[in-house]
Amino acid sequence: MKTNLVKPSRVDFEKADIGQIGRILATGDLDSLPEEQRAYYDLMEMVRGLRARMRYNGKVITKAGIIRLLKSEVYGLSDWMARQVYADSVNFFY
Repeated sequence: MKTNLVKPSRVDFEKADIGQIGRILATGDLDSLPEEQRAYYDLMEMVRGLRARMRYNGKVITKAGIIRLLKSEVYGLSDWMARQVYADSVNFFY
């Protein structure tokens, strides 16, 4: 059963307005983004949280584990999209 109802659309950070990105980072307000891009941003935020913990229930969280989670039935991403979400999250937040 898939719970990801909105198919995420990759945010093109090369074409994004730097002011818009600054507002998103400063306020956390995603209303200026289309719904598909908000879903993508939410996935990036989740990846950031998992990377920050790196340990959950006594287990180490790895890049491969995060990508496997994104490809699971819950999120339903392709391998390519899961890797893009991971890479974009690292580049955007760090």
